[in-house]
Amino acid sequence: MENMFCYQCQEAAGNKGCTKVGVCGKKPVVAKSLDSLKNLVKELSVAANNNKIDAVLLAQIDDFIMNSLFKCITNANFDDASLNETVNEGSAYCTKITGESKDFLSKSEDGNALSTKDEDIRSARETILYGLMGMAAYHSHANNLGKSSQEVFDFTRKALASLLDDTIDLMSYVALIDETGKYG
Repeated sequence: MENMFCYQCQEAAGNKGCTKVGVCGKKPVVAKSLDSLKNLVKELSVAANNNKIDAVLLAQIDDFIMNSLFKCITNANFDDASLNETVNEGSAYCTKITGESKDFLSKSEDGNALSTKDEDIRSARETILYGLMGMAAYHSHANNLGKSSQEVFDFTRKALASLLDDTIDLMSYVALIDETGKYG
């Protein structure tokens, strides 16, 4: 049986995390696809922040990032095929921006929470990520009402990109947690 690691919900086995199959019913293949999608939006944010791209493409990427984060919200999406389509769509955006093609589906361990060894940094990063997923839920509702905020999009990309930056110390992540709360 494939292994997984998921501690995304209140049902997590032993209050530590599910490693074989989720108490909620999540299968390892779905957990890995969600990890791939989380890693993808981080890398896509880095690419969008570090490259000059036109406003139309940036708007598409911002919507894609928010919709992807919303798909990652607790126990909301167990459709592996849909998640993989989303990862492939995001990969195409990364390729368009950077000119480099990456296979995010085979790199799911890179997006797994346990890939950050320092527990304090890991906890801070995950707190930020889960805050951003909550913001994405609010964005979905606002978007349905025809509302959006470029300031929130810019912050979301900045925060996601920071989750891949190993030069950021714990206190800077704590400040970013506070800032995430402000935007949320």
